Amino acid sequence: MPTFLLRAVAFATAFVPLLVSAALLSLDLALELALQRFELARFGRAGVTRASEAARAAGQLPDPMIRAGVDNLPVTGPDRLSTTRDSMTMKRVGISQEWPSADKRAARQAAADAVVARESAIAQVAVAETRLQTAPAYVDAYYTGEALKLTTLMEHHAHEELEAARGRLSSSTGSSL
Repeated sequence: MPTFLLRAVAFATAFVPLLVSAALLSLDLALELALQRFELARFGRAGVTRASEAARAAGQLPDPMIRAGVDNLPVTGPDRLSTTRDSMTMKRVGISQEWPSADKRAARQAAADAVVARESAIAQVAVAETRLQTAPAYVDAYYTGEALKLTTLMEHHAHEELEAARGRLSSSTGSSL
């Protein structure tokens, strides 16, 4: 995506609501608003949150599992679907727990921590990129506003000069008659 397009997007998301309300905007406020509204920064923060939650569970033991079942259940004949009449029918209920080694759990935790670090770096890059795109847009908008003020002032002075010249012209033509 071209840089000027990214700057325009950052400018639009940060400044348009404030330009409508005609509020004065400092660079710090503009950068903060851009960070709040720019999607890459939001996605970066969400990625860090997601990775942190996954890392919390990575080093723990897996959840225990309940197992239940019926073996050799007759489906035909007089003992059909009865779990008590046939001597071959077995019912079983059990709880199982996996016990991965401490090294395996530590490796899972280290991998999850690496993902959190990667997501944090991506989020920091998104914040820096947003700031780098917003600052020139702010400077452009600021100097455009200042140029508009200066142009308006120059127009006012030119109008005053025109009125003064008209006054001199009318006074000089009136005295010569």
